Amino acid sequence: MPEGRVGHLALATDLYELTMGGTCLALGMNAPATFSLFVRTLPPVRSYLVAAGLEQALDRLGALAFDADDADYLRASGRFSEEQLEKLLGTRFSGDVWAVPEPPAPPLQWSREPDDPDIFAVAGA
Repeated sequence: MPEGRVGHLALATDLYELTMGGTCLALGMNAPATFSLFVRTLPPVRSYLVAAGLEQALDRLGALAFDADDADYLRASGRFSEEQLEKLLGTRFSGDVWAVPEPPAPPLQWSREPDDPDIFAVAGA
């Protein structure tokens, strides 16, 4: 994330997610998708998992947006097409998130991809 952009979270993701989105765009893959967040195994000495932060995750997901500064930063990397940058500028989350409520709740959550196939997101508690 560019220096001085603390609190602006659109670029607070790894490069893999953004390049994967560019590949999907280039291949015309724009159908709705489902993403799940889960734990494969717990450590051997732990029989529980604590999940928290659902409200904050939903707030951040709802506020997710790329602005012109974000596009300029990504453009300077030389890794993204103008088409992808334009799509990112119009990206807003518009899907459903299904998650367990915060305490008490079992450690399981998942989300359904939004109606806008140009954004991929995982949210949960």
